[in-house]
Formats: sequence, C-alpha cells, structure tokens
Amino acid sequence: MHSAKEKIILFHPKTAFSSSGCIVPLHLLAVSRHIDRNKFDVFIINGEMERDYRAILKEHCKDALCIGIGFMTGYQIKQALEASQIAREVNPKIRIVWGGWHPSVSMEQTLQHPLADILVRGQGDVVFSELVNALSEGKD
Repeated sequence: MHSAKEKIILFHPKTAFSSSGCIVPLHLLAVSRHIDRNKFDVFIINGEMERDYRAILKEHCKDALCIGIGFMTGYQIKQALEASQIAREVNPKIRIVWGGWHPSVSMEQTLQHPLADILVRGQGDVVFSELVNALSEGKD
C-alpha cells in the first residue's frame, strides 16, 4: 500500500505595495529542488502573483507538515506575518519556518515572535531539506 506524501508549503510574500510584471521566487525554487519528492509534495505559493493567496494558503496549510516563508526587511514582513497567522489558524500543529534576509540579519529579534517556530539563517536550500526530513521523522 502506498502511503501519502507529506505536504510542504513554501510562501513568497509580496515585495511592494504594487508590482508590475512576473516575480519568480527563485529562492523558493532553489529550496524546493533539494526536497525529496518521493517523500514530500511541495507547493509554492507566490504572494506577488496570486490574487487569492489567502484562500490558497488556507486550503494547503490544513494538512501540511510545515510552511517555509522567506522574506526581506521591509514590506514583505507584513505579508509573511499574515501568512504565518493563517497557517497557524487553520493548522495549529504546522511548523512555521522563517528564512531569508530579515531572519538571517535580525535573528534574535525574529525568534522572539510567537509565530516563529524555526529560523533558517543564510543559504537555506540544503538546510531546509534536512529540516523537513527531521520534522517528518519526529526529530529535533
């Protein structure tokens, strides 16, 4: 019998009040390529492009193992916090992983936020893969 894969959500917050053109979250593509697709289904939600990102987050976070959100200092923090709150409300057991420039530079301050379960500093592509494997296996 084939067991279901665990779901991993990666969210890219909007970078400005209004953006033009297509913003491809290359950092999340880099992170996702290291995740074992035999064990996990990975969903990338782009807050820049998805008009109804809230509904998409609500649907996918219900049964997800974790959500990874990479963000910079500035405007992205607002949508990163909103996405984290949505994830926590629909799935109290979801692990919220923050990464990117802001969490890397302001680590101590960022870790004090009640929605930050885990913080990844620096290049997160390989580290995030190791992290989701550990979470899936119930390890620290």
